[in-house]
Amino acid sequence: MKSNIFNILVLSVFLKILYIGFAFVLESNTDYFGFEHSTEGVISLFKRHDAYWYQNIHDNGYPEVNSRKELGWHNDAEYHQSRWGFMPGYPLAIKVISSLLNISFNASAFIISIVFSTLCFILFYWLSSLWFQKTKNAFYATLLFMVMPFNYYFSMMYTEAIFCSLLFGALIAVKKKKYILLAILTAIMTIFRANGLVLLLPIALFVLENENLLENFKLKKAIWNWNILKKFAFLFLPILTFSGYCYYQYIKTGYPN
Repeated sequence: MKSNIFNILVLSVFLKILYIGFAFVLESNTDYFGFEHSTEGVISLFKRHDAYWYQNIHDNGYPEVNSRKELGWHNDAEYHQSRWGFMPGYPLAIKVISSLLNISFNASAFIISIVFSTLCFILFYWLSSLWFQKTKNAFYATLLFMVMPFNYYFSMMYTEAIFCSLLFGALIAVKKKKYILLAILTAIMTIFRANGLVLLLPIALFVLENENLLENFKLKKAIWNWNILKKFAFLFLPILTFSGYCYYQYIKTGYPN
């Protein structure tokens, strides 16, 4: 298992190098795509689209809002978008790293992308090993997961890597029956992406399955036991966390969502 984790670490780094190499090849074949051949230029390859919104939040926080129109509107080709459309978890995490290490947004976001994309793959491997109960099968499943084309998003300055790390960690917590840890991980999920709240339903179903409380898609009578029911108390923390952020938005903008 240790050798598989080491291989995953190496392959995770190799994937980043492969992305950078592809960028150099692409640049040499088209005038449309170009970047500076420097450390900052290479890091900028992983900074696209929404990353600039996160940087704006990191640098300036959320704007003051006095009317609903300031939150966002569109009229055919004309539109206005607000930083309030982005959850606070990711820019806050970057702010913590940039403040502690006294580095730029780009550097701290790049560090986070490397750490959590690799952690995401390792947690997927751990979860797979619990699922398949064979490290060999888990390793091959992880390789397949790593090379899926759209999983390059895990290496970008986006929320995907952290969010999936939290999700896989939550599923492992269910398998290990660590419900306090499950509550903490799911609570953090909800402030990184709003769909973290939606995922509470399949996570709760996974708890039912893991506790052997489902039979032919029906609940067993054993669920009506306090020792069983209290295991679902983990749901309160993520719901409370998300509600707290909605209240914060209401205080700052006049609108909860």
